[in-house]
Amino acid sequence: MGYSVKPFFVFYNIKNKRLRLANMNLILHDIPEDRVRFFPLSLTRPVSELRTGIFTIAEKWRKAMQMDISYSTVEYLSEKFPLSVGIQNLVINCRLIPDQKLVTAINNLSIQEGLFQGDTFIACLTDKSGFENNLRKLDLSKIKPIEYSNKLNQITHITDLYIKNASEIRSDFSKLTHRNGKISDPHTICYNPEQIFIGKETTIKSAILDADSGPIFIGDRVTIHPGSVIVGPAAILEDSVISIGSKICSCTTIGPTCKVGGEISQVVFQGFSNKTHDGFLGSSVIGEWCNFGAGSNNSNLKNNYSDVKLWDYEVGEFSDTGLQYCGLIMGDYSKCGINTMFNTGTVIGISANIFGNGFMPKFIPSFSWGNNEGFVDYKIEKAMETIKTVMKRRDKVFNEEDKDLLQHIFDFTAKYRGRM
Repeated sequence: MGYSVKPFFVFYNIKNKRLRLANMNLILHDIPEDRVRFFPLSLTRPVSELRTGIFTIAEKWRKAMQMDISYSTVEYLSEKFPLSVGIQNLVINCRLIPDQKLVTAINNLSIQEGLFQGDTFIACLTDKSGFENNLRKLDLSKIKPIEYSNKLNQITHITDLYIKNASEIRSDFSKLTHRNGKISDPHTICYNPEQIFIGKETTIKSAILDADSGPIFIGDRVTIHPGSVIVGPAAILEDSVISIGSKICSCTTIGPTCKVGGEISQVVFQGFSNKTHDGFLGSSVIGEWCNFGAGSNNSNLKNNYSDVKLWDYEVGEFSDTGLQYCGLIMGDYSKCGINTMFNTGTVIGISANIFGNGFMPKFIPSFSWGNNEGFVDYKIEKAMETIKTVMKRRDKVFNEEDKDLLQHIFDFTAKYRGRM
């Protein structure tokens, strides 16, 4: 990567209260009852692997603590996202986002001490037996509680990923230690270039980069084609391509290795997804390996300006979000054909294949194949063959871990199919 991030602190020893970095093991802990609030995206990853801002939550902790991380999550994800338990383990609630005050408080923990805010577990420091015997099951009875009074920066619902995206882009951008705002193309216009980061081997031609309202981060090997407009705060990560004449509006993150075009507003692409052609996408979260057909659009605001309802996996029905702007939530590996229309507050699961005219149902379960006239099960074998082909095009391998993970999701989500 063509940038580095300032660490919040470095561990040091004072009367044995501080622990040396070499002796520490950082574990991001999925809280079981929280995971369902981030379905369908958390079906294929730990919550901490979700992206908001420039980085995923796990990347934010890795950079803040200058430590490798591992994951304490549900069993079927543990092969792909392994757990490492050391002699001394710093265990952190996966939905929390680091800031200076929180990191300082964590740094002050002694062994078998933990931070709490009311009933909310924040973080604790424990030895190997303490984790294996208690913390793995989130048994906190052996942890000495310390009340944390500062405001927590956290995600509590999947919609927070796009709601918090602008502030997280600003926060992540402020921690960059090296910024390069120089663009060789004489036909590209930059407003507030001090707030524009350009990565290595990136190509930009005849574009407008407007960072007056927030920073713009453009990673390594990005291609921005002529006529594109990018308004900050915005982030376009490594190896992504922005199509000719695209409008990337503020509060948008394009994750790594995406191809994106049309009008995009307040959207977070996790990565490896394509929306190459014209069409509007707003107030949405898109997983990995998704694909949008040409001319596809979504609504993110109701005609009567009332709050949007969204499928709630926790209660098994639609629930009021309290949000005026809420568009599309699309799980990994899902696809839609040309001119597909999605209504406000639409949720699509994992590996759905959608096509046809008219607005689609507002909840499409994982491994569904069809349109607004009806859906059938997308056979797992055919779904996997398509996924293998798509990943091979990006020089990625669909392995046995991926196969077992998707088989589990296929079986787990069978109860939702037929409810559209």
